[in-house]
Amino acid sequence: MTDPTRRLMPLDRVVPAPAPAHARWVSAAPAASPPRGVALIVHGLNFRPEGMLDVATLVSELSCDCLLVTLRGHGSNHAGATAGDEAARLSALRGIEHEIWVEEMRAAYRCARERALQCGAPLILVGFSLGGLLGIELIEEGVDGARYEGILLFAPPIRMRWYVGIVRCLAPFPRLVLPSFAPKQTAANAGTPVAAYTALFEASANVRAADPRQLDVPGLIFVDSRDELVSERGLGRWARARGLTRWRIVPIDRPLCRDISDYHHLIVDRERIGSDRWRTMREGIECWLQGVVSEFQSAHAQRGDSPD
Repeated sequence: MTDPTRRLMPLDRVVPAPAPAHARWVSAAPAASPPRGVALIVHGLNFRPEGMLDVATLVSELSCDCLLVTLRGHGSNHAGATAGDEAARLSALRGIEHEIWVEEMRAAYRCARERALQCGAPLILVGFSLGGLLGIELIEEGVDGARYEGILLFAPPIRMRWYVGIVRCLAPFPRLVLPSFAPKQTAANAGTPVAAYTALFEASANVRAADPRQLDVPGLIFVDSRDELVSERGLGRWARARGLTRWRIVPIDRPLCRDISDYHHLIVDRERIGSDRWRTMREGIECWLQGVVSEFQSAHAQRGDSPD
């Protein structure tokens, strides 16, 4: 199977940095030496990793090197012989445990942080849904003094709709696969096992319990007000209660989705969002990133050292 990230990464722009087997580097485009930032990009639950390509393209075009993570049970990260082995991929997801994803994130974080230190650039978390939770969770765990200079999230399920909790009742049946109504071109598997939802719930609980002082960095969070999974109001109340004054939550008001296979939760797809909304998101991200870079450089200047 052709790696979909090939269209993003000509061979002469491969980032000269290590990467774990379940992750891949995409260099800043146009190539910047050093890059303005380093982004750790993580996809959502039962979401095709290549579905993050629009976001990765946007971030790389803002002169950031990007490390794209593929979580266990998605893409080619499974025990099967080929990336197209659907049965093996679903089997891997049915046997998933929260700690497996955390360990994968630890390995990816270390590589991304090493690259950021090498370049003297800020490290940025870019996470969609589950990916955002797992990235933030590393801060709460204190992995290698884990921190980010900026946090960019799309539909993070920190506070979810009340009815999502019904899935918890199925916890005794972790290998049970619940059908997915997501568009086939976005779903990594035909369904999502209860074990995967259980791991997501654990990650969400850990993030909610995190020390807010560790999360007090420039944050830009996009969420559709009609998101089927995430409660925009709940997310806002949580952020205010935790004193996250540096987090800016931006509602994305898409027209009502009338097709059952089209979700408001899917806001990382340029085509689904629409060109006008995508352009607005890009402008917001570019402005936010400039602030992150400026703050990072000022901090180094105050310490008397150089980010380069």
